[in-house]
Amino acid sequence: MKIYELIHKRPVDETTDHFETKQIGIYSSYENAHAVKETYAKELEGFKDYPQYFEIEQTDVKGLNLGDTVVYQVEFEINKGDYELIGTIGFFPILEEAEQAKRIYLAAYPNIPESAITVGKCIIDKSYWVDGFFTYTY
Repeated sequence: MKIYELIHKRPVDETTDHFETKQIGIYSSYENAHAVKETYAKELEGFKDYPQYFEIEQTDVKGLNLGDTVVYQVEFEINKGDYELIGTIGFFPILEEAEQAKRIYLAAYPNIPESAITVGKCIIDKSYWVDGFFTYTY
């Protein structure tokens, strides 16, 4: 089954490849993700100031069935000093598969600390960051 991840990925500045990324949610259809995007872009503080930075990424999750309400996301977050390198390793229909993917990733990249790889439970069709966000300058 395909899932649709709605993210807001705004460049920190024009001189680097660093982004401020917020995962809004995981959705069961493109239409659901798009509807949430439209609402956030019009109504929520921060998001409405940067509506051009929404992305909807489609992922096929083997073994996930129509009507399933949960998917497990395996992510990495590596501190690079002045920024963090964050990314998704994969989405899995059951926790055991996600934990196995984490073990395989750690074995393939032994220099990455185990604490840098997390497994998170995502509720399908639930939105996060519901209060928006604000930015400030130094």
